[in-house]
Amino acid sequence: MRIWYYLLWLCLSLAVSVGGGFVLWQTWLQVKAQQGIEVLDWTGFKLSLEGVQLEHLVWQQHSPEGTELHIETQGLSLRWSNLVPLAIPNYQIELKRLKVRYQNNNPSGLETPVEAPNLPSWSSIQDSLAWLPQQLSIEHFDLELPCATLELCHEQGRLSWKQADTQALATQLDLYLYRDPHQTHIALQTKATAQQQLEVSLKLALDEQSRLESQQQLLFTPSDLRWSGALHLSQLPEASWLLDWLSDWLSYQPAVPPQAMTDIRLGASWSFDSLGHSEQSPTGNIRLALNSPTPWPIPQLGTLQGNLDLALELRAQLWIPSQLSADLTLQPDPSHLERWPTELHPGHIRLKVLPRTTEAKDQSLPLNLSLTTQGSPKLNVKLPQLQLYTHPLRLDFGPQAHLEFKVPRLNVDQVQLNNLHISSAFSGQWTPEQLDIQLADGSFFNADRISATDYQLQLDQLRLKLNQTKFSLPKAQSFSLYTQVQSRLEQLQHPELKTQGWDWQGELKGTALQQQLTGQLSNDSRLTLATQLSRQQDAALELKTQLQSLKLQPASNALAQTLKHWPETLELHQGEIGLEGQITVPAQKDPEASVKIQLHNLAGEFNRSELQGLEAHLTLELYRQQMSAEIHQLRVQHLNPGFPLGPLSLSGRYWAYLDQPSRGLVSWQHAQLEAFGAKIWAPASRIDLASQRQALNLHLRGLDIQKLFAAYPAQGLQGTGLIDGNFELQHSPKGFSIDKGSLSARSPGILQLRSPQIQAMGATNPATRVVTQALDNFHYQHLSSDIHYTTQGWLQLGLRLQGRNPELEQGRPIHFSIQLEENIPTLLTSLQLSDRVSERIQQRVQQQLKNNPTPATPTGD
Repeated sequence: MRIWYYLLWLCLSLAVSVGGGFVLWQTWLQVKAQQGIEVLDWTGFKLSLEGVQLEHLVWQQHSPEGTELHIETQGLSLRWSNLVPLAIPNYQIELKRLKVRYQNNNPSGLETPVEAPNLPSWSSIQDSLAWLPQQLSIEHFDLELPCATLELCHEQGRLSWKQADTQALATQLDLYLYRDPHQTHIALQTKATAQQQLEVSLKLALDEQSRLESQQQLLFTPSDLRWSGALHLSQLPEASWLLDWLSDWLSYQPAVPPQAMTDIRLGASWSFDSLGHSEQSPTGNIRLALNSPTPWPIPQLGTLQGNLDLALELRAQLWIPSQLSADLTLQPDPSHLERWPTELHPGHIRLKVLPRTTEAKDQSLPLNLSLTTQGSPKLNVKLPQLQLYTHPLRLDFGPQAHLEFKVPRLNVDQVQLNNLHISSAFSGQWTPEQLDIQLADGSFFNADRISATDYQLQLDQLRLKLNQTKFSLPKAQSFSLYTQVQSRLEQLQHPELKTQGWDWQGELKGTALQQQLTGQLSNDSRLTLATQLSRQQDAALELKTQLQSLKLQPASNALAQTLKHWPETLELHQGEIGLEGQITVPAQKDPEASVKIQLHNLAGEFNRSELQGLEAHLTLELYRQQMSAEIHQLRVQHLNPGFPLGPLSLSGRYWAYLDQPSRGLVSWQHAQLEAFGAKIWAPASRIDLASQRQALNLHLRGLDIQKLFAAYPAQGLQGTGLIDGNFELQHSPKGFSIDKGSLSARSPGILQLRSPQIQAMGATNPATRVVTQALDNFHYQHLSSDIHYTTQGWLQLGLRLQGRNPELEQGRPIHFSIQLEENIPTLLTSLQLSDRVSERIQQRVQQQLKNNPTPATPTGD
């Protein structure tokens, strides 16, 4: 029975072991799957009372986030000296070789933000060191880790760590990094010198030469942490290869010094209190002394050389200088100036700060500062009376501050500036809450030439002067700016304007929410415009301009002397012109414009016609690539192309697309002309200029034959009666024409043709004698005519007369059918060469005939 008893216990033990092993194995498989552990393998496992040994260990892990970790060790030894339960073990770790490869295959994934760690306490340091091994030795390690310039960077070296048993917090760390043929050694030592006081010693050696040393002290109290220390760097001839090494780990490529920096000197000391206090802000001071005779690369800046002696105090989270002297030259890194125009890239920037010899006031630091650039552009800022007040913190620029800037050539957004020169004396002050600057009167902005090729604009000899300029920049509010501007432009060249000088005088004021430029623009031709340019935050740019009253005088038309495409044949020597314009430039949209024009009592000559008493109210608009011109009311009292016309009245509208300005729609509500006692009008309608042909119906009522014959250049022609008619005026690419038209007398009248030439013709020709005798005093009962006008300028009338001459053959009825033809351009030319028009028009006609003996067929006279 006893045998069966032992067998039963043996079977139960085997079952529990197998079951437990199975559960542990399943748990391990689950952990491997969750953590992405793909390989865990080891060889040469040895376990003893003194420790554990592994000849070879391989760990390979692939996490769901896309990271890969590969760890391989050789000669791993873990030794302990006590295995007392519930006590921290005293152990040592030795590694002959360690190889780690870490790779992130999803670098674009979201990264967890890193929070600033809390400052350690005395007890937390003790607890952490208690868990660390007494000794850690890695004879050789190979690391492959992600870096900035390559996918993986390779580093190798060795590491040793020791803790002393006899002295509290006494540790020593030695880290060696190798990159053939160079070596970097970082040595860190700590020890507790007094109760809750820790001393830290840091040394850096390059190629077995000591280069940097630092001694630091940390004093821990229950509610505070004090940190003080000093740092010294004497030489750095290894700068070239050290920067080349570090460049793999940096997000930018540091500039390599041109020569070994054997003479660099860097010293720093510091002391800070309340670093661990939760309610009080840290306070302290730092002193920095730098002497670098050769350029030294500074991250995010460039290369820096020179001397610096700086002392700073930390108060209320502000760094306040208590001592400063510097003579530094900075060559900016070109990669950080890519957004600047190339012409603004400075060669070198030199900063000189000297303490002034004047007696310093309480809590103030008197300085003399200058900032200059070498090469192009040239910048010179001088602050000879700079005063730094430390309590409260304030920086006064002094009354003699001056800025000067010169650049021979500058291109900004397709605008080119030549010989730009800015000069200004200024004063002001800075506080943590606000910046205030006042420019001295007479500050100027000059440029020999400004060219905008895309806009075909060129400005020569721009001289801009500023007065009463004030600028304020509060910390939590928008800036404010005010200045008075006087500007002179010797020449403005543009295809639409005649080249001449311009002046602008006004004021600029604004904030971040709204800016406004208001003033008066004038030119050498005495054209004066009131202007206002304004812009509100996230709104459109708006320009308003006003020409209140331009009085025209003989030989003095400011508009004609300003606009290059002013019609040469339009001369105005009397009247007034008023104008109001507005241009709006919305963000990301096409510009919009509106112009209102008032014309009052204009008189002058247009082409071959005199005009007087021109009154008009016009509106021009530009909107969404469309243009329109609306004539609210136009009236010309008198027109004289060789015979009197008028008044002319018109109201209508023209609309077109900007890319086809001459192919729009013309519409009118009223169009009427009075001539020879008659009214000629076109009923309200519209025509499309994009069509090949346009037709216009015209009506004539009450043409006085007596007034018509008085204007017609023929002797002995008289008559009475009123004529009405209708005709269709057509326009084609060849010119104007009339195909269908008719005239008729409203009532009986008289025609008398008593020309000596006609009477002589009838005396010699019996066939025409009856006609000449009848027309000597013809009383018509019916008068009508067909009208035709050709594109060559010929007017053809098919005249039909029915009536009698009371003195001929006892007044028997006579019927006439007469074909009349007259070349209207030739007739007008003859009239315009007579004294019926002004001497200026006569000269103009004579000059045109001289240049072109054959009169051109008019298309719109």
